[in-house]
Amino acid sequence: MPHHPAHDNSPSTGATTQAAVDNTLPLAPGQSLLFFGDSITAAQPGYVEVLAQALAHTRTDLGLRLINAGISGNTVRDLEARLDRDVLAQQPTWVAICIGANDYIGAAVADPHGVPLPEFTTRYQALLTRVRAAGIGPILLTIPIIGQDDEDHPIPDPGPYNAAILALAAHERLPVVDLHRAFYEVYERAGNYKQIVRLSDDGIHPNRQGHALIARALIAQLGLLRKQ
Repeated sequence: MPHHPAHDNSPSTGATTQAAVDNTLPLAPGQSLLFFGDSITAAQPGYVEVLAQALAHTRTDLGLRLINAGISGNTVRDLEARLDRDVLAQQPTWVAICIGANDYIGAAVADPHGVPLPEFTTRYQALLTRVRAAGIGPILLTIPIIGQDDEDHPIPDPGPYNAAILALAAHERLPVVDLHRAFYEVYERAGNYKQIVRLSDDGIHPNRQGHALIARALIAQLGLLRKQ
């Protein structure tokens, strides 16, 4: 059976599940959705463009405005620093936050740019508080990184950071899109059927198929195609 690191570490479950929270966004015509994150979000073309194309074909009644505010290399520290300029000044209806890849990988290799888990959680919580105080609806996205099957260049498990994101979403009763689980399930199915699937070419950044999967996960888990 083809092996992938996804087979070794299943996504976080248990207390972090969102069964009590309805993820479906109460969308209305003319609203805006801003995507706030690192290179996974900043990619051109990437999941934001895929999502825009899907909505343009299926929800012409909605006119949802999508804003890409991703910057490569960002951590939660950077998001805090540019929140006023890149989010609050835009006054979006919703902000989807996809952060943590540089935080956890840097922390794992003792890079000063990395953000240790306790600091990551504290800063993420502060970010949510400021966003909500501005009347903007936060949407949390887990880190989609699964890793790669390469003993010479292993990629650490993002599990603890994703567990922190899921716990924040549960505590704040906020919608969450579990991208990591979506990636894991694709790799798991592929392994079960002895297939090889690549959602990333370097184990960190989604490729074309990976970005399409992120867009599908957003649509499915947030009910973006459902008419109210």
